[in-house]
Amino acid sequence: MEREFITKAICLNSVDYKEKDKQLTLFSLENGLMSAVLKGCKTAKAKLKFAFSPFCFAEYSIVQKGNFYTITNAGLIDSFFDLTNNYDNYILGSIMLDITHSTVKFNEQNLPMFVGLLNHLKAICYENINAKMVCIKFVLLALENLGYKPTFKSCHRCGMPFNQDKYLDMSCGEFVCQNCKNISCEKLTNAGFSGVKILNDTPLDRLSSVKLSNQILDEILTILLENFECRVEHKLP
Repeated sequence: MEREFITKAICLNSVDYKEKDKQLTLFSLENGLMSAVLKGCKTAKAKLKFAFSPFCFAEYSIVQKGNFYTITNAGLIDSFFDLTNNYDNYILGSIMLDITHSTVKFNEQNLPMFVGLLNHLKAICYENINAKMVCIKFVLLALENLGYKPTFKSCHRCGMPFNQDKYLDMSCGEFVCQNCKNISCEKLTNAGFSGVKILNDTPLDRLSSVKLSNQILDEILTILLENFECRVEHKLP
């Protein structure tokens, strides 16, 4: 049975499919992850070349035949083109796309992640907010969506308030104190711990008021990405 429908979706990635086609991984508002073929888009005069670009947010017209999806048209909503003008921002945005791909599921709606991805991409492109801060906020959102939201008030193991060094336990994704650390734990400096707590507690639209050094942001981002990789058992690019 054939079904036609229109869905708002973000293109997470695409790969070559046959000679002139592309197979897209879309994150759809209504349907979660979807894999769909865009035919003839690799030709010089193809009108829908934009539709397979990473970050493309569009209304995709799709025909479904069984488990096979074909894109017949697309109306661009936002290309987030400005991300391509800054290499570092592009890399961080690409990490956010890969995190999304590793977090959401096929054929399962996930409104918090869909809205979150759009808002975080907009924050980088249009609101001039530090892209590393935005990426950190997105990693925290993804961890929360997976059920691994970290706590900051006390040690996960003994329950005592933090007063010395802090460690992130990669076996469970929680912060522990110096007395409870083990071989799976990685130390976070006091400045790094304070920084990630501040970013966790600060709304996205107020991140521009936060002042953290690039060194601290790099420390936070590195340890959170490693934590995410442990949670999903997937190596980010």
